[in-house]
Amino acid sequence: MELERIGVVLRPRVTREALDLGAAMLRTHARPVWSAWFAFTLPLFVLCNGLGVALGWPWLGWVLMWWLKPLFDRLPLYVLSRAVFDQAPGWRQTLRGQARWPWRRTLAALTWLRIDSNRALRLPLDLLEGSTRAQRSARWKVLRRRLVGETSLLTYFCLLFELVLFLSVWLFALLLIPHEWRPQSLIELGRGDTQVIPTAWVLVGAGVAYLATSVIEPLYVACGFALYLNRRTQLEAWDIDLAFRRLRARLQGLGKLLGVLLLCAGALPLSVRAAAATVDVPKPVASNLEQVFG
Repeated sequence: MELERIGVVLRPRVTREALDLGAAMLRTHARPVWSAWFAFTLPLFVLCNGLGVALGWPWLGWVLMWWLKPLFDRLPLYVLSRAVFDQAPGWRQTLRGQARWPWRRTLAALTWLRIDSNRALRLPLDLLEGSTRAQRSARWKVLRRRLVGETSLLTYFCLLFELVLFLSVWLFALLLIPHEWRPQSLIELGRGDTQVIPTAWVLVGAGVAYLATSVIEPLYVACGFALYLNRRTQLEAWDIDLAFRRLRARLQGLGKLLGVLLLCAGALPLSVRAAAATVDVPKPVASNLEQVFG
């Protein structure tokens, strides 16, 4: 890894600072992240909901979009993993780059690891390191140590944030409904026949859920990536390694400068001696009147 090109300050951080770093990286590279996100997920949103309507199960779009989150998480990670080296890709480059990443771990995340609460931390390990299964298992045991609780809380809090955004939109819409059309209580609302909810309302709810996911899920991936960088900095002393590399570069620069100075200092006496050899020696001046006027 070319640590000299990394665009973030590498130092051991506490968990809260690492999460702040993830949010800062997402803010800095928001445009490439969300452009790639919507370019990939929006057609799938339309396809999943269209399939649900065609089968007569309008709720199927909700389930499929939730289940495909590990697939969508590849996009923000691809952008951020290159943006930290000042190479933020565009959305076309991000979509083309998915073909070069392994898909076996994504299939695992969509099946038996789908409810893994440590998905945000596992994702960089699976997609960025390219290690074998045995190496990945051994590294995961070390990487997850002392971080299982934090990554699980990150997963649960992000799910809560999505729920808050989803409910906030509906509560805001409820405020816009005229008072005489509102239900008198939630009990009254719950007594309604929920089996005949119009398909249009189901699709609207799916759209609101998709927007809430689009806001929170890239943040979830960015925070998990920041935790991964911080953990590797703690384990492998990346900050010390980077400091030594920069010191070596400075010493190499000073060595070149000293070499030039030594060459100049060695050439100076030679040029002085050569200049002295080319100067004419003056003849002795006459010392008596007979030699002058004779």
